[in-house]
Amino acid sequence: MQETGPHSRWMPRSLRQFEVMNRKLAPIFVVAALTGAATGCIAAALLQSVSLVDAGRAALAGAAETAFGGGAAVSMLLSAAMTVGAVALVRFFAPEAAGSGIQEIEGVLEGMRALRPDRVLPVKLAGGILSLGSGLSLGREGPTIHMGGALGRLLGRLCRQSDPQVLHSLVAAGAAAGLAAAFNAPLAGILFVMEEMRREFHFNFVSFHCVVIAAVVADVMLRLLLDAGPAIAMTVFPVPHVQSLWLFFLFGLLLGGVGVMFNRLLLASLRRVDRAAARWPWLFALAVGAAFGLIAWVYPDLAGGGYHVLHHALTGQVAVPLLVLLFVCRFAGTLFCYATSAPGGIFAPMLALGTLLGMAFGQLAVGLGLTTFPGMFAVAGMGALFAATVRAPLTGMVLIMEMTRNYALTLPLLVTCIASVVTAETLGGRPIYSLLLDRTLRREQDPAASR
Repeated sequence: MQETGPHSRWMPRSLRQFEVMNRKLAPIFVVAALTGAATGCIAAALLQSVSLVDAGRAALAGAAETAFGGGAAVSMLLSAAMTVGAVALVRFFAPEAAGSGIQEIEGVLEGMRALRPDRVLPVKLAGGILSLGSGLSLGREGPTIHMGGALGRLLGRLCRQSDPQVLHSLVAAGAAAGLAAAFNAPLAGILFVMEEMRREFHFNFVSFHCVVIAAVVADVMLRLLLDAGPAIAMTVFPVPHVQSLWLFFLFGLLLGGVGVMFNRLLLASLRRVDRAAARWPWLFALAVGAAFGLIAWVYPDLAGGGYHVLHHALTGQVAVPLLVLLFVCRFAGTLFCYATSAPGGIFAPMLALGTLLGMAFGQLAVGLGLTTFPGMFAVAGMGALFAATVRAPLTGMVLIMEMTRNYALTLPLLVTCIASVVTAETLGGRPIYSLLLDRTLRREQDPAASR
């Protein structure tokens, strides 16, 4: 006898709806997973290639020093050639691949910039290998985020996803995967899109889950390929006493002002280089590349993305005056390197700057008997300087916890990051990628406007 109750009517319709939803969503989520996997692979390729090029440059310089005492000259020559090569790739083949690329992804999501994966992917990868391998003070996260977004657009089209909203979601998913793969930090990659790109990101069920899937798959792929552990190996600190939180608040106020100053000086340096480039287009890149080749030979802690100086500072054996001097030198070096327009980001250099300032502040606090572990302020400094510059406090906090595994410092990180962001906002600062996107749009409309 056939059952005619209410459940017999409800179940078939529910199953039909489930089947329809699967047919619609499954292909999109598969493309998001492919985007994450491809981004993890290209991030691993970038990381490994940069390590090989950097080691090769150092080996050639060392061999030259042994042969005829010309190690410094060879290091300068190689770094200058690689820097000019990276800039040439950008200028001749894909101008949008200059610098970080995060502002370009934000412009794409807002519908204000075009994304050309066929040009961005090879130029960003080859240019990033050259610029990061040359010893410039730039980070790998900008190229991986830009390439991740380009892969999302490319794979979406190859898989015949023609809906503009779906392609928009896949670009955002690729960006999240790029940050996750750059720092082995999937949750920070997800939060970065939610928080930093909140004005451009079209939040809904499909887009959110595309971002999550891509970030997770990218991190899994990176772990499989490189057996990656924490991006920054350091001491895991205990929970600080609640009475010491005022120190983190005070430190956050300081970093808020530093973040605003960094953003303004970066834009000012770009304007000056734009004016100089009108007369001597290659001289600045040549000079900066040669200078960092010499720095990499004489004092490697001042060259590269900042991981060397970061680990050196975290030993606690560097005096406060030297920490401040290293901070000033790396601060200026990052401005010069980014102004070359070579592919590379500013996340990693900012983490190094935050570490140096945090260790200096922490050692002063230890000297005054106010705290025991100066390294806690290094952790807080990384997150707070990022938050003040990018204006994404939750992303900065989670990024540093994933990179250092210092989850017990959640409360001091929150206090420091929020204090830095509120200070930056009070001082009239704007997020760095909004400023860079505005600059790009002005130059596109009138090349002389940015000068």
